[in-house]
Amino acid sequence: MPFDPQAATAAYIDSLGADALAKATAYTAGNHWLLLWGLLVSAVCTWVIVRWGVLDRLAALPVRDGKYLFAETAPESFTDPRWARDHPSVTGALGVLPGPGVDRATMQRTFDWIWAHWSWPDTWGWDYPMLAMCAARLGQPDRAIDALLLDVPKNAYRPNGHNHQRPGLTIYLPGNGGLLTAVAMMAAGWDGAPDRHAPGFPADGTWTVRWEGLRRMP
Repeated sequence: MPFDPQAATAAYIDSLGADALAKATAYTAGNHWLLLWGLLVSAVCTWVIVRWGVLDRLAALPVRDGKYLFAETAPESFTDPRWARDHPSVTGALGVLPGPGVDRATMQRTFDWIWAHWSWPDTWGWDYPMLAMCAARLGQPDRAIDALLLDVPKNAYRPNGHNHQRPGLTIYLPGNGGLLTAVAMMAAGWDGAPDRHAPGFPADGTWTVRWEGLRRMP
């Protein structure tokens, strides 16, 4: 007989007894108040940001030689090899984030430089999905696939699904979360994506993409 999770859950709840159920109800009611206060605080913060024009006063992303610096305090981003390691986080500005204020051509040059010069053995499991999302938003789905399939030690997944990084760090959930997010975005699309099925995947017939229950990313 197939396992029925809803029936099993109902049977477990029925077995708890009145006292335990009362405590659970009281705890849940308390959480409702926390959620309400969280919503109110978020609304107030949003109003303050919009009313005072905070976003309009943010500094533009720093640029050097037609590419985005990895940090405003790192003018040697493209000359000092110590910067070309660890997370290529600058690509997250147009990938993980929707990229308000990001110049596509400048990010393209930045992406190309990172792809050619980065020290990939020094990266981590969530870096490859981040690169894939950036490539997809730049209109390069083939490179998005290449990023997801980079042949580097920390882009490895064990048979149990864990993203192995190194001995002692055999479970790395940011890698799993990044992969799921990138594939979902590439399948369902994002605001401003090309108007076609699975816009983050190549449209050359090499991929058959099926998905359901996903929403576009901003």
